[in-house]
Amino acid sequence: MPNDLGGASGMAGESGDPGGAAGAPPADPPEEPPPGGEPPPTEDPTPAEEPPPANAPSGCPTNGPPPGPFVPRFDVATLQCNPTGQCSGAEDKCLCLPDFSALAALPGHFLAVSSDKNKSVTWGSGNLQAVYIDDMNTDWKLGGVARADAALAKAKKGFPCGVPKWFLVNEISPSMWKSLPEYRKFVIDFAKTMKQKYGKATVVAAPFQTVAANGESWTELAKYAFIGIESYLSGKEIKDSGFSLAWCQSQYAASLNSYMARGVPKSRLFLFEHFGNTGTVMDNGIAIKWGRQAVSAADWHKAIQVRSKAANAVGFAGFVSYDWGANGLHAPQADRLAFMKTYRGQKLP
Repeated sequence: MPNDLGGASGMAGESGDPGGAAGAPPADPPEEPPPGGEPPPTEDPTPAEEPPPANAPSGCPTNGPPPGPFVPRFDVATLQCNPTGQCSGAEDKCLCLPDFSALAALPGHFLAVSSDKNKSVTWGSGNLQAVYIDDMNTDWKLGGVARADAALAKAKKGFPCGVPKWFLVNEISPSMWKSLPEYRKFVIDFAKTMKQKYGKATVVAAPFQTVAANGESWTELAKYAFIGIESYLSGKEIKDSGFSLAWCQSQYAASLNSYMARGVPKSRLFLFEHFGNTGTVMDNGIAIKWGRQAVSAADWHKAIQVRSKAANAVGFAGFVSYDWGANGLHAPQADRLAFMKTYRGQKLP
């Protein structure tokens, strides 16, 4: 996934063509409670989180997970904190416990993390954990089965209070997926092993806003994993559209339809969106076209609202918010928390 410090990857179609194109927040309705109804899509009856093993550490929660219901809405909330425990706004990357708690304030969804250090906060807020993997392609030549085995072994160490059922995995390599059949097999075998051997529900991030090839591989992958489309609409793009709900819907619909045309059922397609306080150009000169993209705070609040309405209208099977810690603009902490509040108030898939 791109961010304002690293390389861009998420805004191109699989064919190589380009994809879609400090202030007070605007008035918005009160925060909505999570909708009821069906829980996130699932393939088997295993619980959302495993019970802690017999040798679990003494600090594990003892009151059991919250009852739900839960919707397929995930926030990537891995901590990237400084020794003070507070983000000052001067950091390029920062996400501390106050930020985590702000995302957790919406009950009935999932927080994707790399360890269960804050499991009591998550459960106490009425949410569940998911495992976030940021290095899917490590040792990929050893095969997908070996990579899944390694991922579960690491998760058992990072989540001694019980490994969650849901895994968010970052990300398919755009170059290798397009050019190497053996790499596509690796991704499919990884997802297949996660489902069939370990009973896990996996969301694999796909850095293609649209796809036009490799339909057989996409169809096969969708049998074992949900596919998270990185269809990033930036604050500047949305502002340039006149904050057009129709424009945002058309971009998201084009993404969804392109995957469906490759044989992926709509029920297997999630949306990833970028929430970083990004600027306009990375250090290497590549233009930034995701996240805030240097619009004013008021305009970023409005963009979050508009694109959330569009995503909900298009009807993805689930939603993932990404890169809350990115702060290339050095937005003040009060602004960052206000953006999270605006996000929490949106109804999403």
